[in-house]
Amino acid sequence: FYAAFVKQDVAALKPLYAENVKFKDAIFSYPDREGAMGMWKKILSDPRSKFEFTLKKVEGDVVTGHWNADYTVLGRKVHNEIETRMVVRDGKIVEHTDDFTWDKWARQALPAGGLFTLPGFEHLAKGVLRAVIG
Repeated sequence: FYAAFVKQDVAALKPLYAENVKFKDAIFSYPDREGAMGMWKKILSDPRSKFEFTLKKVEGDVVTGHWNADYTVLGRKVHNEIETRMVVRDGKIVEHTDDFTWDKWARQALPAGGLFTLPGFEHLAKGVLRAVIG
């Protein structure tokens, strides 16, 4: 998955997800492959973006890793460090959870980012991002 991800090869990602994959991170939550793939298509579409991945551990059907992402959101440069956890069954990813710090991300990605780390504003910012990105 991340070999294709780092190359921004969206077509190669799709068959690795189960149709009913559950994806969740600090902003998005999708109950299926269609939703998650729509998000990845938008995030991976900029050829100037850079991604790198390090596998941490494979234990049974659980894969953990760390990835770094350098990309642009709303014209602002973002460096995001993400911990990832995937559950793989029958050769397909059935659960995918990415964990990163919302406060650090928002301060980089959003104008007046510090404001969007406050509870009421955080909810508003995440809602707008879901509408814009996916």
